[in-house]
Amino acid sequence: MTGTPHPLPSVIGRTERALSAVLLDALGGTPVAGGDEWVALNALAGGTDDPAAAVAAALQGSPGQARAALEALHGKGLVTGDGHLTDDGRAALAQVRSRIAPRTHLLVEGLPEADLATAVRVLDTVRERATRTG
Repeated sequence: MTGTPHPLPSVIGRTERALSAVLLDALGGTPVAGGDEWVALNALAGGTDDPAAAVAAALQGSPGQARAALEALHGKGLVTGDGHLTDDGRAALAQVRSRIAPRTHLLVEGLPEADLATAVRVLDTVRERATRTG
């Protein structure tokens, strides 16, 4: 590579937008309307005693953002009134996961494991720092 590399925040931003486009494409034709709903479904997948807190933590957003995602999912019959996945919610989660898995595989296919491990480590550190300062 020649020239000056792009600053890391710029690369992260462009990557985030590209990954969001991949996700939105995978969500097309499913009952899951967007990223917040997708994150909420995943946060609830393992079961939790406090669904609202689990979704808020996963979204790294406000309680209102979590509430809106839960209300949207409840309106579609994907979660119960107390925020747990319904059978339809589990089916939607499985459907989207099956659509996303091959796409994400293509994103990292052929990349050396050591490079992937370094990328994960660096991005985890950046995310942790951003969470502390944000």
